[in-house]
Amino acid sequence: MRGLTVTTVLVAVLAAPSPGEGDVPGPDCTLRGRCVEIASGDTLIVEIPEGRVRLRLAGVRAPVEGQATFERSRVRMVEMAYLRDLCVRAIAAAEDGTLVGTAATGEMDLGRAQLEGGFAWFDATTDPGDDLAAVAEAARGRHAGLWARREPESPWDYEARIARMTAASRPTPTPSLVQLAGRTRFADPADRRIVMVSTPSPTATPAGGEATVTLSLGELLAALDAAVASPSPTPTPG
Repeated sequence: MRGLTVTTVLVAVLAAPSPGEGDVPGPDCTLRGRCVEIASGDTLIVEIPEGRVRLRLAGVRAPVEGQATFERSRVRMVEMAYLRDLCVRAIAAAEDGTLVGTAATGEMDLGRAQLEGGFAWFDATTDPGDDLAAVAEAARGRHAGLWARREPESPWDYEARIARMTAASRPTPTPSLVQLAGRTRFADPADRRIVMVSTPSPTATPAGGEATVTLSLGELLAALDAAVASPSPTPTPG
């Protein structure tokens, strides 16, 4: 079954009737459905009559895929929510169609439970106003869940570190002969020697002017081959 668009989600939320007999309890229940998939410790797929919606729990940021604690956090959410009926309080909808809000199974708020067990960080950017910051800080004080590790790396720091490593591992582009042609000239048509012209830093020459290096075409090609063959340094994960 296809996922819903942002517009469809918001229409469904606004049109949702008040809870009736047999519905999941909760005074702020604006959307009701069954959890059919757990993407991570803070993101669920919820099936409602109109289709399926992706829900990210407000005020909660679980470890992301690739982190050592990702699976532990996800499994905890599976234990609490998988194939259970949910009462969702929608807060916002992201541009990619993900619904942001709180979710409860019976009397248990899933986001609060993740924070209490130490399976996620508090996310102030989507704080639903349920005093979740204090809940997360209390779990940290008890060394619960991921806080049992000495200095657990937050999802934000992990993603930033991976981005830096990816950027650093990209090879330095080697200029092609076509690119070099724009800043070279033939010094002697008879032997077709090439003069490389560059502009160094002001301290390179007394006047800070141009510096020239004369190379044969064969020497230039050999230099390019050497540059391509030189491996770029690969950063080591921290």
